[in-house]
Amino acid sequence: MLRLRSFFLFVAFILFTQLLLSQQLTGVVLATTELPNAQVLLRTEDAIVGFAMTDSEGQFTLDLKRAEVSSRIEVRFFGYADWSRELSRIDTSQLLRVVLREENIELNEVVVSAASLPQINKGDTLIYNTDAYRDGSERKIEEVIAKLPGAEVDEAGNIKIKGKALGRILVDGEDLFDKNYKLLSKNVPADFVNRIDVMDNYHQDALVGDLSENKETVLNLHLDPDKKRPLFGEINAQVGNAGTRAANGSLFRLGSKMKTVNFSDYGTLGEASSVGVNLLYRSQGLGSRIPTGVRPVLRSEASRQHRLVRPVDYLDNEAYGTAQTLLFPVGENAKNRLIFNVSGENYQLSDERLRENIALTTVDSFRQENDYGYRSRRFWLVNDFDVLLSPKSRFDVRLSVTGADNRALVRTTNEFVGADTLDNLGTTLEERPISYLASLRYVHRINDEMALRINGSLKKEDIDQWQQYQGSVYQILPDLPAAPALSQVFNQDLTEANAEVNVLQILKAYQFNYTLGHRNRQVISGVGLAEASQQNTPLNTFNYLLQETYLTTSVHRDYGKVNATAGLTISYFGLDADQADREAAKKTFRWAAQPSFNLE
Repeated sequence: MLRLRSFFLFVAFILFTQLLLSQQLTGVVLATTELPNAQVLLRTEDAIVGFAMTDSEGQFTLDLKRAEVSSRIEVRFFGYADWSRELSRIDTSQLLRVVLREENIELNEVVVSAASLPQINKGDTLIYNTDAYRDGSERKIEEVIAKLPGAEVDEAGNIKIKGKALGRILVDGEDLFDKNYKLLSKNVPADFVNRIDVMDNYHQDALVGDLSENKETVLNLHLDPDKKRPLFGEINAQVGNAGTRAANGSLFRLGSKMKTVNFSDYGTLGEASSVGVNLLYRSQGLGSRIPTGVRPVLRSEASRQHRLVRPVDYLDNEAYGTAQTLLFPVGENAKNRLIFNVSGENYQLSDERLRENIALTTVDSFRQENDYGYRSRRFWLVNDFDVLLSPKSRFDVRLSVTGADNRALVRTTNEFVGADTLDNLGTTLEERPISYLASLRYVHRINDEMALRINGSLKKEDIDQWQQYQGSVYQILPDLPAAPALSQVFNQDLTEANAEVNVLQILKAYQFNYTLGHRNRQVISGVGLAEASQQNTPLNTFNYLLQETYLTTSVHRDYGKVNATAGLTISYFGLDADQADREAAKKTFRWAAQPSFNLE
């Protein structure tokens, strides 16, 4: 009896090993003809660990990554008897043919329950029941999204659905955070959501979106009705030894008029805040970003040492962040959305040790002291005001400001024991970028086949950067006296104005986009390098002015699953660079034409 039992275990092991070699099962479901929308389930005991539905030709592909030895396949279709077979009896390397037989069903009562279905097809939307993909270990909704069929989430939190980048995440149909979907995916508790809709062809602009080829893939999170209250959410706190603390919260108020969501995060455990993950803010073709600064004139290893130390290794550190959105109506035909985010990190580490440098003839002892410090504070605030002038026209206003205060300190001091000698090497950086953006847009739907959009924007960006270099290595620079420290200053002011007239048109199966625009971009910058003791560092200035008028036209058409776009851009532009005498400077204008073609 023992030998027979061991034999069955050995056979089961061999079958399961073969199953692991094939991570997907493909098949076709038939009756008298192919059956579309049949449900194919992978079950382990009573839990559904995989799900697929047949396409218009009755074919399906089922993911077997979560399969076990005891798993089985079930196929269901209304009006036909269920089909079931143990997975260990199926050759997963071959196409599985499932033939269902008709079954007469007498209905005394009809009860419709969609909660038991892991996935439902509804036009361009796939509806997922999150209970079918949760095992209780997930903390945030990002971990549930990663388990959906065709979904990918990378280490930075970027999401792709069937290979296409995600555009945004909605909450109960409301666009609360625009394209900053990581604020939702990384902070909404997993058990707050009972359903996720994946929409392939979402139009952000309901008035004219159907005329544009720019369609987004979005997720719509449906919050569990049992969780909803006038004010609901969760708050967590942790306290440990050595001053370690952590706290985070998610609060929701989704009333009929005002809707607001707040995420907050604070910790001293060396982990970055999850509510400051997306500093890039884009919408409607206009953008404002935190300026990245410039590469310093002088480079040294010291300027990068603090990044070699992980945040969790710092002895004194903290990270924090908060983000909130408020969506509320302003009258009957207008609404306002305010989004703000504040986040930052503060890391400090002091390290002092006695080292020995052993050579062939000498043994030198020296004391080394390392100071690392990094502080970054960032914020952005965006206010959108939309007013519906008529059923066919709308006016939008956007105001935004983003900024930062970055500081870094890296200093190494070597003191040789028994000698009156100090060797210093260090870098100190201070950077304060800030950016402002104001934009206006008017949209008018002329008829079913044509729409007009008029856009205007004004952007202002300032960067102030100061960096000090300390160490004997800099004494070899030409034209500078021997000095223990040097100072670099960088300033830049950018002003940019844009105006566009855009016409969208549909002719049969073709989508046309015509854009006439003009932009004016001016940059004034200065950089200086001198001894740190010098009070006013002289700046070498560089200016440029770019003026451009452009015409862009494109045509788009879908051929089944292939999307084709062809376009042409004609530009007339002039550039004035480093003008010493603005009156005497001669503008040089040129023409440029650039065709384009894209298949997706």
